[in-house]
Amino acid sequence: MGHPVAGGSWPPTTGDVWPSLAEAFEFRGCSAYGGVPVTAVLKEFAVVGVRSVSDLDAAGNPFIVINPVMLQEHEISRRFLYYHECAHNMLQHPALRAIDEAPEVIFMEYDANCLAAGYLLRNELYTRRNIDFMLLVLENNRGPDRPPRQAEALVHCLQEQGLY
Repeated sequence: MGHPVAGGSWPPTTGDVWPSLAEAFEFRGCSAYGGVPVTAVLKEFAVVGVRSVSDLDAAGNPFIVINPVMLQEHEISRRFLYYHECAHNMLQHPALRAIDEAPEVIFMEYDANCLAAGYLLRNELYTRRNIDFMLLVLENNRGPDRPPRQAEALVHCLQEQGLY
């Protein structure tokens, strides 16, 4: 899979979708490691099934690109996805082109889920019921490009923090 914003297409150009992400995803903002603001945009991906990606542009500025198809998802899922991608930037994870079975890749996904859910709970953007909903989503979100046992890993992480 090619990089969704490579080849001179960053920032996105004519034909890309630029709605207010504050309205679409109802987030309070995202900062990468060191407090650098993260730019977030909606853009369709050439590869079917890609929901989002976080990475750095050529100048080293962090960004998140979210597939507009995610606007059709439940608000709880949209918010989790946004903070999950924000967590990848905060944790300085390299952009992943595809999920593979390498343990370090799987743990990056688990860590991003954990940081996102913990932030949402601690800042009262999510309730325990919202987390239960996301656990069902993660449990049923299986496929060749999704890490295994995400729900179980998230419960364990939240229990370790005393949040679940």
